[in-house]
Amino acid sequence: MTKRPPEPLTRREALMLVYGANTRRKTGVRNAAVIALMWRSQLRIGETLDLRPCDYEGDRIRILHGKGSKSRVVGVDKNTKDLIDTWMLIKPKSDYLFCTMKGTKIDSSYYRRLFKKLQNGLGIVKRCHPHGMRHTGAFELAKENVPLILISQQLGHSNISTTDSYIRHLCPEEVVSVIKDREW
Repeated sequence: MTKRPPEPLTRREALMLVYGANTRRKTGVRNAAVIALMWRSQLRIGETLDLRPCDYEGDRIRILHGKGSKSRVVGVDKNTKDLIDTWMLIKPKSDYLFCTMKGTKIDSSYYRRLFKKLQNGLGIVKRCHPHGMRHTGAFELAKENVPLILISQQLGHSNISTTDSYIRHLCPEEVVSVIKDREW
């Protein structure tokens, strides 16, 4: 089986996923916040679901045990903060920032299934999965000309060359653009 290359979503597709979570329901409010956080702050699903309420400080989140047990602080934009704040007002008492309505930890498989359901229901053709939101967020930062070192810090990469290859793998548009405009 051939591994498919990462395919970042467009901003429209990412927003469809965020708002495709039925925000009239409490679980929909939570799901919109989780999806937005993975996209806009480039968190892994495990990092997101391991967060404690004390890790959330409004415009920043402390990741205590990222990949390789590395810790870091990531930024949170205003719209994502608003979604998390709305969830915080209605969430049950729990040790976890994002929890079930009974206050227990959510298994990451829940989000893998939710993404498939949202993808099919919204008619998004590209593959949708939690880690894809991280790819999409990193791709957007690169397109916004955010310095590679800052993208690396946000992603939690210890080596900037990892971030460089990550971004180049996601952003072949520059190469395609240069080559397609060449004339004989």
